[in-house]
Amino acid sequence: MSEAGVLSRSRTFRYWVQLLDDTFIMYVPLDALDGERRVIKYKLDEELPAWPLTLPMRLGLEPALISAGASVLGSQSYHAEVVVPRELIIESAAIRRRFPGRAPDTIQAERAVSRAHLYVHDQPQAEPYSYTVDIQLRTRPDGLLQAAFGVGVISTVLLLSGAILAVNNSVTVKADAATAVIVALPAAYAAYVAAQAENPLAERLLSALRISILVLAGASFLAALSLVARIAGMPTRLVWTLLGLLSFNLTCVLGVSWFRAMLLVLRR
Repeated sequence: MSEAGVLSRSRTFRYWVQLLDDTFIMYVPLDALDGERRVIKYKLDEELPAWPLTLPMRLGLEPALISAGASVLGSQSYHAEVVVPRELIIESAAIRRRFPGRAPDTIQAERAVSRAHLYVHDQPQAEPYSYTVDIQLRTRPDGLLQAAFGVGVISTVLLLSGAILAVNNSVTVKADAATAVIVALPAAYAAYVAAQAENPLAERLLSALRISILVLAGASFLAALSLVARIAGMPTRLVWTLLGLLSFNLTCVLGVSWFRAMLLVLRR
């Protein structure tokens, strides 16, 4: 076996190579004439825990914020390319020059795109400075966000209408038929919950939408269960009203997220 084969099979060697790769940038000296330029390209692929996502970000009420350093000493210019998964859209991407103790200067910014190209020609400054690429991401209005909003609207209308009809004693509910209809509603969206996004960051942003669909499905299931299993001291109309209000509040949150994402797409 060759020496390279022996090293490649060593866990200790692979550990140290990975540690060096995560910690350092390698510079290779090149022979060049005066005035010639050389390009250094590197790909940033940090671990996701470095990018915390709050609940409003996961639900789409606020854009998810990601910031990456982009400083190489002695460089003359920077070109940053930002590519996001197909489930997401860039609300804004900007490259900024940062001085210690001062607000950052935005050099270039793009909005409402799927792929951003940022460029800055560096100039010597009297003070030390660095560059960062700041990105704001949202879930696209189509796809899972649209599905979650749609199932929320249907579930809310169904539950609140059933509660109103039950209060007025306008209809006689057939438990078997009602149960079949209500259970079938969330089942139609099971594919959206089961399918996982290929990109880990996209999946983290979409996870709250999957949970929302599960909550709406659970509310429908409990409403159906209340028709066939009476709960002592709790009328069916009260159960449907509480579940309808839960569905309504969650649907309002999903509606705001969908509306903001749709406005972003329409401004492109």
